[in-house]
Amino acid sequence: MRAERERALASGQGRLNRFATDGWSFVKETGADAEPLWGTREKAVWAPGESLMIVGAPGVGKTTLAHQVVFARLGLSETVLEMPVAPSRRVLYLAMDRPRQIARAMNRRVFSTDEKILRERLVVWEGPLPATLDKEPDLLADLAAAHRADTIVIDSLKDAVSTMVDDSLAVAFHNARMRALRGGVEIMELHHQRKATADAPRGQRPALDQVYGSTWITAGAGSVLFITGRAGDPAVTLHHLRPPPGRSARSTSPMTTCAAPPPSTPARTPPSCCATPPAG
Repeated sequence: MRAERERALASGQGRLNRFATDGWSFVKETGADAEPLWGTREKAVWAPGESLMIVGAPGVGKTTLAHQVVFARLGLSETVLEMPVAPSRRVLYLAMDRPRQIARAMNRRVFSTDEKILRERLVVWEGPLPATLDKEPDLLADLAAAHRADTIVIDSLKDAVSTMVDDSLAVAFHNARMRALRGGVEIMELHHQRKATADAPRGQRPALDQVYGSTWITAGAGSVLFITGRAGDPAVTLHHLRPPPGRSARSTSPMTTCAAPPPSTPARTPPSCCATPPAG
């Protein structure tokens, strides 16, 4: 038994070597300097290999913004908030939080000419997952593999984790997040703010500790966007609380965007008057 174990260790195979690589390859070949998924090198919002979290109160436009990015990832538009979005092969959208409402919101951006792309490159999971991600940390990566997706949208986090306030479960969720990212799956997460934050004065810049749940939820995210405003507001403010590491600090300037397009008018992105790039 001991001899077999020593042979396995010497072979460089097995779980102790599965994700090990030499230092040069790690620095030069893991995509650390790759082009952003959303934005530019000077003003990046979402970097490859790092999750993007969109935070806000119910009704302020988290899902609207997510759908704009998803449709751009599918190649149905090229930019969101006047910043380029890289294409994706296939998107898996986990519609766990009120899927009918998500469908209505998405329908506002759909044209009849989109049918082929939506059938072939967008998969929507309706309702709860087979298990929470803190209980089955391989589930996120397995779902991506099963549906041949290179992008997953979690809508929303509260439906994917047993509880958001327990540090140990937050770390377990981050383990699930990292296993999927390590497999080449890009992740967008929709999440809620703390209740007290919803009553904060207008114009006040939010902070990471105003995101609901354990600090380890945001600590493991590569980029965090926080939407402030009231449900039903025609325009809301988008704060980039955490830009991708190593990116320009100019990404942190607030921007204004429409919360949603008029229900009767299909539109990929908000009108230009409601989408202003970050101030210098």
